[in-house]
Amino acid sequence: MPAAATGITYQKDVRPIIESNCVECHSGDPKFLIAPFPLHDYAAVMGVAPSVVDAVMTGKMPPWPAAPDCRKIADDRSLPPETRQIFAMWQANNFAEGNAADYVAPPARRTAELGEPDLILQMTSDYMPRTNDEYTCFGLADDAGKVYTFPDNTWMTAVQVLPGTPSEVHHVQLHRMGGGTAAGPSACGASAENMFSWRPGSTPLVYPSESAALISRGNSFMIQVHYNGQTTGGYKPDRTKVAFWFMKEGTPKNVITRQGVSGNVSLAPGAKMVTSGSGMSVPAGASVVGVTPHAHMLATKMSATITVGGKQECLVNVPKWDFHWQLDYMLAEPVAGPAQVATTCVWDNSAENQPVINGMKLQPRQINFGEASLDEMCLHYIWISRPNNR
Repeated sequence: MPAAATGITYQKDVRPIIESNCVECHSGDPKFLIAPFPLHDYAAVMGVAPSVVDAVMTGKMPPWPAAPDCRKIADDRSLPPETRQIFAMWQANNFAEGNAADYVAPPARRTAELGEPDLILQMTSDYMPRTNDEYTCFGLADDAGKVYTFPDNTWMTAVQVLPGTPSEVHHVQLHRMGGGTAAGPSACGASAENMFSWRPGSTPLVYPSESAALISRGNSFMIQVHYNGQTTGGYKPDRTKVAFWFMKEGTPKNVITRQGVSGNVSLAPGAKMVTSGSGMSVPAGASVVGVTPHAHMLATKMSATITVGGKQECLVNVPKWDFHWQLDYMLAEPVAGPAQVATTCVWDNSAENQPVINGMKLQPRQINFGEASLDEMCLHYIWISRPNNR
């Protein structure tokens, strides 16, 4: 780290950090701008520079809830204290731009190598949310508004959701449908395969090298959108899109799927630190390549372990659960089976931990499993890689 604040500049010190950790959401390309504003160049950063420094110094940004004491995560966006301090020193140097010749590009993330999407699909029409806690399903269509059906077997290597109205879209579930589509609160039902879950802070999901997920001929996609945004000023119409990247030729070495592991939820009013767990077996020949924890507003901690050859280790640990920052954690290295995955969820249903809805703090009540934000879940999606025998 530079020794003196007077030497800190945007080009030499700050720009590489922002490009490595921020611009995937704060993109200069309107198509991929998920955050409220871009941070792709000096002018854009200077428009919000004090807020950027505050968000970095307080740990609010970049969002990375997972603790560093588990298996190494690919494309880890967490920042150590000494890196965060650079932003404060830059502010002390009056946000100096410096010389562009001093800029050294950071190591490229896998997402930087994706290029333009091979296909972008969207909701069939604009949709106006009716409440601030609504789940509705939509078929994904081409630009003409016709639900898109894949004409051939296709291997998906990466995917990203592009919310039409980010202030209202809390999360999006991407479902692969065997055939036919419908719309409504539960139309993406049990017959569909849940392939991806987007939440604010999610970057493009990129599968490991030589790996892909199969989209069979005749398949289509639906998304379940959870609208849970700000209502000040009224709702705006949403038309969320999904970007796909595919293998250009050949077939992958490994096929990626994911399996939900869900635990029981029953929280009495006032109950504190209630835990629930579940697990799954990973057979020989398969490997765990990622994990996605999911819960709602009363959860305080989410974690998972994996046991291989009698040795247990941490798979992921989110020690301070935040309903609004739920990310996919793809492992830097896979864990080969046979293995046993065990998951744990911790909640707090005390009066002190109740959510605030429309300016009013709720009172403790019986909480059970359910999809609504005021219900609860104990769910970990486990990403599995298997050899492609096709």
